[in-house]
Amino acid sequence: MSAIEMMLDELELTAREASIYVSLLENGRADLRTVAKRADLRRAEAMAALERLVEKDVVHRSLHGERVEYAARDPLELKFMLKKRNFLSLLFSSGCLA
Repeated sequence: MSAIEMMLDELELTAREASIYVSLLENGRADLRTVAKRADLRRAEAMAALERLVEKDVVHRSLHGERVEYAARDPLELKFMLKKRNFLSLLFSSGCLA
């Protein structure tokens, strides 16, 4: 398993979400139609997965003209986010921040 795959697994992404993230990472920002086509999904399925990725802060949503586009966050940012989450979890579990 690659480092990216391990990180996406730790972020608890579904296979569909991970596939969309990797596609955005490899191909750059894209609109809903393009994401759905690359992932071989119906647009409603792609939209639901993209919304979950945005909620998990793994993908950014931005407006370009009248188009909404999605872009993958940098893997280094995700790695930092995971380290921060793990650190805070450790502090809470040890009673330091209770």
